Amino acid sequence: MGVSAHLDPLVARKLPGGGAETWRAIAALTATQVFARSRTTDTSAVELAGVGALVRKRWTWPRRRDRLKGALRTTWAARSPARREHDALTRLRALPGGAFAPEPLGWLEERAGGVLRSCVLLTRAVPGATDLASWLVATSPKKARARVLADLAHRVRAMHDAGLADFDMHPRNVLVTPDGATLKVDCAKQRRRKAAASSADRARDLASLDVGLVRLASPSERAAFFASYGADAALRAAVDRARAGIDARESRRLPAAR
Repeated sequence: MGVSAHLDPLVARKLPGGGAETWRAIAALTATQVFARSRTTDTSAVELAGVGALVRKRWTWPRRRDRLKGALRTTWAARSPARREHDALTRLRALPGGAFAPEPLGWLEERAGGVLRSCVLLTRAVPGATDLASWLVATSPKKARARVLADLAHRVRAMHDAGLADFDMHPRNVLVTPDGATLKVDCAKQRRRKAAASSADRARDLASLDVGLVRLASPSERAAFFASYGADAALRAAVDRARAGIDARESRRLPAAR
């Protein structure tokens, strides 16, 4: 097994040197809260002395079928999902209109024979943040909802204008901070274009988000969101067509609206 790592200097100074030792130290951090868990990933809050609260996202492939798929997708030359997401978050933090992502603090990869076996992404925790889906369910004041949705629309527009297409724009993958700012997480599928995102890219991302907004926001709130984004009639029609083609399971992942 070989471990490679790219860590923020502050984080690196607080961990033992050497790939395997660093890997074990990261793995040994006790989770104080579990945000999400699936067959191949788990995302948890951890504390690192001298640094503070972090979010640790780990990818593993426990089943043989998962390992085979992982090997085919992440060979010697391929970047791990942790590294892809780290790079995507870095790009989102550099957008002209302001940061649209939590601060990435590093990634680690564990490989055997050059094939990825597991990987970890570290980001700085955002105190008090909650995902957009849960926030909309719990928040009633119309002014607060309008401000957050307008902020999200402006940030998604800036992301697209910068040539970034997310490919996983779901309300569960957007955080809302206590002061009403929005941040994108779960960005490993992000693609970088040579120019501004195409109409198809924009429609795909906006439709994925709108699958949730149909259930979680009122028609007037959705209309205001698209107006804040600057969507014209042609883009709105493309969004409607793309939304119709999205698997219904995306909607079932959301909490029930009040």
